[in-house]
Amino acid sequence: MKPNSHFVTSVRYAAERRDVDTDVIDLRRLLVRADDDVRLIVDGKDITRAYDVCLARPLGKPTVSEFMFNISILEIFRASRANVVNKPEAYINTCNKVLAYAKMAEAGLPIPRTIASRDLEVIRNSCNLLGERAILKPACGSRGRGVKYLSNLAETSAVELPVICQRFVRGSDYDIRAFVVGEEVVAGMARRSGSVATNLSRGGEPSPLKLTEEQKELAIKASVALGCEIAGVDIAEDRDGREYLLEVNSQPDFIGLQRVADTDVADRVVTFMREKAVR
Repeated sequence: MKPNSHFVTSVRYAAERRDVDTDVIDLRRLLVRADDDVRLIVDGKDITRAYDVCLARPLGKPTVSEFMFNISILEIFRASRANVVNKPEAYINTCNKVLAYAKMAEAGLPIPRTIASRDLEVIRNSCNLLGERAILKPACGSRGRGVKYLSNLAETSAVELPVICQRFVRGSDYDIRAFVVGEEVVAGMARRSGSVATNLSRGGEPSPLKLTEEQKELAIKASVALGCEIAGVDIAEDRDGREYLLEVNSQPDFIGLQRVADTDVADRVVTFMREKAVR
């Protein structure tokens, strides 16, 4: 975890208000020791079996090697019988957007028509499948980085490969973020932007929104399909009122969401983690 991130500090303060003991572990300082047994060591202290439940934030912007190292730590914690949220497979499923869309499609969930390839020429030759408006996004990315309209892609444009191309389905200036904890949507908002990406880190603005029961159900199904217990699920409605799943984020922040939501999101996370700890 990043010890001073908004998510970590907010959840930790919420835990303190509930008299819940917490530690924040920076995975960069952790040592794995394997001989006749496997141990996780931080500053000389064995923490392998120290916790009932672990709330993981292992991704950030790692290299492949760093990502796999972090995932291995979660697997070791899980093998020690700690409840790990999210489970390692949830991060693997959501970090790889090609796999994420494939799993949602297999689950029968509505996603924009999507194509993906390691070859940009293959994408160009197949983009007629996506209609007049299509967007490009990195196969592994977050916070709206690298998302652009296909029509804005010049022959000499630098594109991070492999790449995903999708039919653009948003029929207005906003999409919907649903924050899922367990199998419940605890808060939601609209994210408004005049650009292709509505992420708050890319200039999107949050506004209050009461999600419909159908939107909540869709968000929960997407979270479950990708193995998440905590997730930020993005939904868009096209001009005809059809709703599509855009993204599932397995390590969502809620700094913008909390500005417009009535629910104390951090407290809901702590409540869920306490329930996991006693199971």
